[in-house]
Amino acid sequence: MKIRVHFLGILAKYFRVDAIELDLPGTPTLQNLLTQVGNQYRGLLPPEIWDREKETFHPSLFIRGKGRDLKNPEEPLSEDEEVYFLIPLAGG
Repeated sequence: MKIRVHFLGILAKYFRVDAIELDLPGTPTLQNLLTQVGNQYRGLLPPEIWDREKETFHPSLFIRGKGRDLKNPEEPLSEDEEVYFLIPLAGG
């Protein structure tokens, strides 16, 4: 199943690309997507995004799918899903 992942803001700099397309088998979940992206890019990611000890993304990473926030790792993804990775910023 094809899933398009967009890296917004500073994430495009870290991932060195604005978007990628992944072909995940079966009915993929958010966890399948995170595992594949992590395996592919972990060497490029700073500790603010990627926890090297746990080999997972930090909870500060915000992930959006088709009109919804993706938080549950077991949440299924849809065919041709567009997923957006971003880091919320605050300032004033």
